[in-house]
Amino acid sequence: MNFLHERPGYHSPMTYIGAGASPTVINKFNSGIEDAWSGPFGQYDVRTKVVEGYENTIYVPSITTERSFVYSDNDCSGAWDPVEEGWVAAHEAGHLMGLPDFYRDINGKSVPMPGHDKTIMGQYGGDITEDDITMILFYNALSSTSSYPKIDPPF
Repeated sequence: MNFLHERPGYHSPMTYIGAGASPTVINKFNSGIEDAWSGPFGQYDVRTKVVEGYENTIYVPSITTERSFVYSDNDCSGAWDPVEEGWVAAHEAGHLMGLPDFYRDINGKSVPMPGHDKTIMGQYGGDITEDDITMILFYNALSSTSSYPKIDPPF
């Protein structure tokens, strides 16, 4: 599937594979991504639609095995637990768009880094911020050959 964002616009092909990638699970993940990554975020007004594509591959196992993740080093793949909420897919999609985690696991608990509590990349259930969109635009501008989404700037 692709992320299509308008006002600014993003494009990042992605597909789900694995025995757990049922239509119900895919719909839950897609809805979570679209709902979280659509709306006004400071100076940006973003509308997100998830569509089919193959550049990013997400493995969905049939049973719960571990925490959902996206591989590091710009690999554009990962594994998402089929029982996770749509919000987790939105958080992981943030990684596919170039955002890092803004939390640390301390004694088995995820703790937001200073200034990132209540943000999608810092705290469970957090929201997307204008800074998240700005970072995605910045990361994309650094490398036009990266596998991050291709972005149409808002200006």
